Amino acid sequence: MACTEGAFLPLLGTARLHVFKISGDETRFSRRGFHAGYYGIRERLERIGSVFLQGYHIALRNSRWSESVRELEDIPLDFRGFAYEGASMAIALTCAMVPGRWPRFAEWCNGPAERHLYMAYVGGGWAAARVPWLRSHIEERAHKLDTLLGALVINGYGFHQGYFNRSTRGMTAQGRRVFDEGFGRSLWFRECGDVERITGAIGTLAVSRRPDLWSGVGLAATYAGRASETDLIKLRSAAGSFVKNVTQGCAFAAKARQRAGNITEYTESACGILCHSTAAEAAAVTDRAMEMERARAVPDYLRWRETVANELEGERRSYGHVAPAYR
Repeated sequence: MACTEGAFLPLLGTARLHVFKISGDETRFSRRGFHAGYYGIRERLERIGSVFLQGYHIALRNSRWSESVRELEDIPLDFRGFAYEGASMAIALTCAMVPGRWPRFAEWCNGPAERHLYMAYVGGGWAAARVPWLRSHIEERAHKLDTLLGALVINGYGFHQGYFNRSTRGMTAQGRRVFDEGFGRSLWFRECGDVERITGAIGTLAVSRRPDLWSGVGLAATYAGRASETDLIKLRSAAGSFVKNVTQGCAFAAKARQRAGNITEYTESACGILCHSTAAEAAAVTDRAMEMERARAVPDYLRWRETVANELEGERRSYGHVAPAYR
């Protein structure tokens, strides 16, 4: 995959596909041993995995970013972010194959993938999970991409490890917290959106990890979906004292979709139930908190998350918002 338009790596598209191709079976719940759950949500989550791989293979096959973008933009809007996530994994992976090229990944994220920036960074985390020399310095590399949003690379790494049932090691305490946010997202897939099973899985892990895990669950429930009104209400209740972490994750999902221009009716419903707000209102909270964080000498991703969580909780208590009906 080109690291700049017109440049290419030694391996041509067909060779890259041969070396880096991932079988479509890897996203099937039966292959992964995931909970089967209800057919409707399983079908959607498996399709998300298929679209991710579609984007990944598009980027491997093409030698120019513009060629990849043309194909990515043909994918239905609701699923397009997952395709860009997969394409970003491929671009990060192949850029990592040439010494000194990894920083070029930022050019893709802030260029062709800019509308899907959140998903692009997450895709970089998938690549880091597969490339030892990226993974060994993942926090440093993530920070160099972006002092705030670069943490999403670690989030992507956490999702990958949870999805493929792998562990992590050698990260700072802060890095492990962001990792757990991604790991929490993977639980939505592993347990097929089954709130009781997700709650049980989180309950087996250390209490100190639970705020971050619930944050990831809220993000996945909103961005990936597709839970019923009943299950979203149940999710909010099951989170208990960690409900503000769920609402924060929901707001992050709303912002990611707003930036990409792919907010759906389901996004609005999820925000109404989990955040007691519209998707636009939830996204605006993340924007205000980000502006405050960017103004600091050293922006901090976890502090940004905490600010969002506290503001949403404060608004809920002050105004007593009632969730709109699920449609």
